[in-house]
Amino acid sequence: MVERSQDWEWSSLKPTIRSGPEGLLSDGAIANPSPWTRHVNGVQTEAELKSLRHSLARGTPFGDTRWQTATARQLGLESSLRPRGRPKKPNK
Repeated sequence: MVERSQDWEWSSLKPTIRSGPEGLLSDGAIANPSPWTRHVNGVQTEAELKSLRHSLARGTPFGDTRWQTATARQLGLESSLRPRGRPKKPNK
């Protein structure tokens, strides 16, 4: 692996002959925070890592709760937001 994201051969932070010319990738629908490279190379908190790992394990959209819910609805992934298994019986 590499210390900085832009040093990885296939990183979009480092345009090369292999990855294509600069500007090949679109900017995307959401503006990148400034400064983007420092953000990409930054260290995640334990809470961010936990949330990301949960998202990967369950196949849920990664983001804040409102965005997750809307995106899951659009993509038909609502079940990935619910807890696994049968719902617990209510206490009587």
